[in-house]
Amino acid sequence: TAEAVQGLLDPDVYRRLRLEPRKESKALDRNLRKARQTTAENLVKKHRELHKALSSHQTEFFRYHRARRQTISRVARGVRDRLDGEEKQKEKGQLEAEKARIAALRANDMTAYTKMLEETRNDRLKFLLDKTDEAVNQISSLLHEERANDNEAPTAAAAASSALASQGTSSYYASAHVRSEEVKQPSILEFGSLKEYQVGGLKWMVSLYNNRLNGI
Repeated sequence: TAEAVQGLLDPDVYRRLRLEPRKESKALDRNLRKARQTTAENLVKKHRELHKALSSHQTEFFRYHRARRQTISRVARGVRDRLDGEEKQKEKGQLEAEKARIAALRANDMTAYTKMLEETRNDRLKFLLDKTDEAVNQISSLLHEERANDNEAPTAAAAASSALASQGTSSYYASAHVRSEEVKQPSILEFGSLKEYQVGGLKWMVSLYNNRLNGI
């Protein structure tokens, strides 16, 4: 065929290959190995540099975020300590105010107690005290009316009325316990004596009996 004839007539098919001399072949092989080794060393060097850069970045990354966590923890601890200190100061102030109110109650100083109560801004307690004052004033008025209508003790009723006008709410005891009696240590009590608060309780019960009152 034409293709076969053309292939037979192609001079490149019959061209002899020129073999490289052995010396040049060895040099070519040596240069090729050297180039491959250089390429491999460069690749290893790049990998080492990349690994070193990654390790350095990792170290800096963890160091930065560790320092940031420590800063945040220090700030949070400072805020917490400040809030705890303010809360403790608030509790201390409330405790001191409560002690002052109790001392005013023990001293029967209702004016100071009411003033301190208003400073605490305890609406519920103030409401209860206002209702208590209303009830006490109402009871005191009823007692005064009863004492005024009682012909047995007009002088005591007048004294109770003047006490109510001068003392306000704290005069309830004086207005209710008009008839008084001196109470001493019971003579029938042997091997001991009543303490001061026990004498006060006994005096209160005697006053309840004398003024025809109920008490709990």
